[in-house]
Order: sequence, then C-alpha cells, then structure tokens
Amino acid sequence: MPQSSAAPLNGAVLKAPTAPGTRHGGHLVPLDGLRGIAIVAVMLSHFFAVDYQGHGSVYRLLGDLLHWGLIGVDLFFVLSGFLITGILIDASGAPGFFRNFYMRRVLRIFPLYYGALLLLAVCTPVLHLQWNGIFLPMALYLGNIQKYQQLAQTLGGGVSLNHFWSLAVEEQFYLVWPLLVFLARTRARIMLISVAGVVGALLLRFAFIGVWHDTYLTHFSTAGRADTLLAGAALAVLYRSSRWPTVLRWSRVGCLSAVLVFALSLTFQQTRLLLSPYWTEGLRYSVLAVAAASLLAWTLRNGRVAAFFSTPVLRFLGRYSYGLYVLHMLFLPGLSGHLRPWLLHLTGSKLVAVLGNAALLMLLSITAAYVSFHVYEAPFLKLKRFFEYRRAQLPQ
Repeated sequence: MPQSSAAPLNGAVLKAPTAPGTRHGGHLVPLDGLRGIAIVAVMLSHFFAVDYQGHGSVYRLLGDLLHWGLIGVDLFFVLSGFLITGILIDASGAPGFFRNFYMRRVLRIFPLYYGALLLLAVCTPVLHLQWNGIFLPMALYLGNIQKYQQLAQTLGGGVSLNHFWSLAVEEQFYLVWPLLVFLARTRARIMLISVAGVVGALLLRFAFIGVWHDTYLTHFSTAGRADTLLAGAALAVLYRSSRWPTVLRWSRVGCLSAVLVFALSLTFQQTRLLLSPYWTEGLRYSVLAVAAASLLAWTLRNGRVAAFFSTPVLRFLGRYSYGLYVLHMLFLPGLSGHLRPWLLHLTGSKLVAVLGNAALLMLLSITAAYVSFHVYEAPFLKLKRFFEYRRAQLPQ
C-alpha cells in the first residue's frame, strides 16, 4: 500500500520535460498527489459503504462510483512497483544493497503495522476481540490468505483488519522482487521479467477461474495481483531509458482508453460477456493496471495534470497515506455504528447522517495519521540515515 511514500528515486534522471517543481532533491512531487488521490478514493469507498439500491438512479450511480474508489489500491500497487524498482535499479550492486533496502523498508513499514497489532492485542480484554488464532499470521503478513482475511473481519469490538490484505501483498512482493532485480543484473532483463510477469499474472487469474474455480485468489493473492506491481516496475525501467519520451507522449491516450473500457464495462455490466468471471476477476484487473500505470506516467508530463497532482492538499494527504490506510479502517465498524445513528437521531436526515459520518471519520483518520507520523513514526524514520543508498545503477 502507500508505505512507499517517502522513497525517492535516487539518482534518477528525467528523460523528458516534466512539470515545474517535479523534482525536489530527487523526489517526484506529483506522485505524492497521486498517492493522495488513491488514499482518498479508498477511504471514501469505505466511509460510504451503505445500501444505495433503495434510492433513485442518481444515488445508485453515486454509490457505484464511491464503491469503485477501491481501485485506489491498484494505484498504490503501481506506485510501489515503480518506486521500489527505481530504488533497486539505482542501488543494485552497491555495498549493503540488501541491508539498506530492507532496513529502510522495516523502519518505514513495521513501526505502525506492528504498533497497530500490539495496540489491539493490549485492548483485547476491553474490546472483547476474538482473534481465533490469526494474530501470528497477521504478524507474518499473511493477511491475504483466505481464512485469515475472512477472520480479520470478525474480530468483534467494532474492529476490522480486513484491509491488511493489501499490505500483505506488498510485503510479499518486497521479499521476492529485490532478489530478482539483483540476479537480473541488467535493466533489459528486469524489463523482460516485468512484462512476462504482467502476462503471467493474467494467465494465472484465468487458471484460478477455469481450473481451480477460485476467484478469491484472483483478487487477494500476490501472484494474482502481480501485474499491477510489475506494470509499475516496467515503468521504472522505461523511466531510465531513451523510450521515456514516447511513454509520456502516449500516457494520456493509454489512461483515457483504459478508463473508457472500464466505464463501458460498468455501463453494460449485465451483458453475458461482462458478467463472466474471466472479465470481472481476470481481464478487468489488467485494464486497471494499464489505467493506473498510464496515469502515473501522465502525472510526470508537463501540464495541468501534473500541476493538479502537485497541489499542497493532495501532497499532504499523500505524505500521510500509509498512516491513513492503516488507521482509517481499524475502528471503522465500531465508530460508524455509533456516529451514523447518532447523527440520524440528531438531524432526522439519512443523507446528513451518511455525509456527516464520513466527514467525521475522515477528520479523525487524518488527525490520527498526522499524530502517528510525527509523534510515533518519526523517530524510527530518522534512523534511515544510517542506511543510505549508494548509487550503482544497473547497466542497460
């Protein structure tokens, strides 16, 4: 998920013009805003998870749009693949390659993740949580395995760890991908592995559907979602090549085309072809991967899109996106269960209750993420200075 927020592309050289202010000390500024949009989309999809079917067509359309805010996860996967692969390419072969990479990941990811788990463990008697043996699997980043992910929704006490599945996907990717990059030795081989992985993930999803009849794996498994991560990895290679201007030139077309295909699929979703799991659980994820990767490239072009994603509000949200993602869902069931009825009783309006509940939850989440970052996470992040990357970029 958004835990790559602080990772710069050390030593990267932009191959084509980008928005003014795109790079601050090697940091790609618009990507902060892209991360901000992703986390807002995910949070809104969770905060507005109510039944819209009993209302008019406008409300149902709004409900569908909010529900599909979950594609913010796809944006996070592409961002992670892009940023992490860029770091690995620029530092591969340098002294302390693995040590520096993993220690920096540990210092960025582990304090909040394990802090949240330990806080819940301490509060178990008070909240009457029912772990059912999933604490250790969650601590080992196995939250995307079906039985653990399902149990994470039923802890009780108004607590949910349901969203930790995507953190497990990214952590499993981090365990394997640095070794593959190291062994590949050249950017051309990394590109080959990335493209092969993108195609392989789609074929694997088809196998999950047609052979194993298991659509859970198409959505929650690392192998099933690898194409989105590896699409970002392929972009990182292209970013360091002479083909980058061509990527920038076609990024808008690629993004808008993929979004159009996705929108049309929702408009005509009752047709037999689009009801097939080969689309809903297979090819649709590939379309989303293309859309997310193209949007990432588009943000690095000169123009209004890059300027939009460089706005202070989006960059602010992007900076705290990891904390927002981890914390916003922890107590969501319990808080909504009290806030929404209270607002409904106070105002007599279901619309006001839903909107007010979402606004309050958003404010609480931002406050919690801000305090967590500056009070709790910051001392760990300062230790990253002992594990600085050294530039030793891979050959072509």
